[in-house]
Amino acid sequence: MKPFGHAAPMAPKVSWHLPHGLIHAAVALWAVMVCIVLVRLNILWYRQMQMDADLSRYRMAANDVAATIRVMRTRAIAQRRGLELRIDADHGVFYLSSTPRGRHAYAQLERTIWLPAGLQISEAPPAFSTQPNGTFTSASMMLVAPSYHRLFRLTTSANGMVELYEEPTS
Repeated sequence: MKPFGHAAPMAPKVSWHLPHGLIHAAVALWAVMVCIVLVRLNILWYRQMQMDADLSRYRMAANDVAATIRVMRTRAIAQRRGLELRIDADHGVFYLSSTPRGRHAYAQLERTIWLPAGLQISEAPPAFSTQPNGTFTSASMMLVAPSYHRLFRLTTSANGMVELYEEPTS
């Protein structure tokens, strides 16, 4: 029998306490890692927003060209003079001008459309034209955004129908 007040021997104590400097270093390392992850996520988010904004600008420019070509027929009939959309593929510029009516008349530049940087004209005729009676030239044009792998195909028909398609490129 054990005498009263004496306890059984206990297992030796193991200390789980880390030195004070090591705790601060671990917390600092964890904080730095969290900051690095947050900065990288922020950069990825910014890049995605920039890509979305660029693609939206490209879509708006392609729609602007298509809308201009759609309106050409109606304007030619209303003004009783032909319209011509000249295409400068090297500089990415479209010039909409009215064709001269009489002998001493001159062509008048009515609108200039500049494509945003990164959107290129890959295939296009030198010009789209509309006669004063509304007759339209059938043609096809392709605008390409190589960095986003996008192709905008614009086709016109003799009856004035204008179609714009966006396709991924490979």
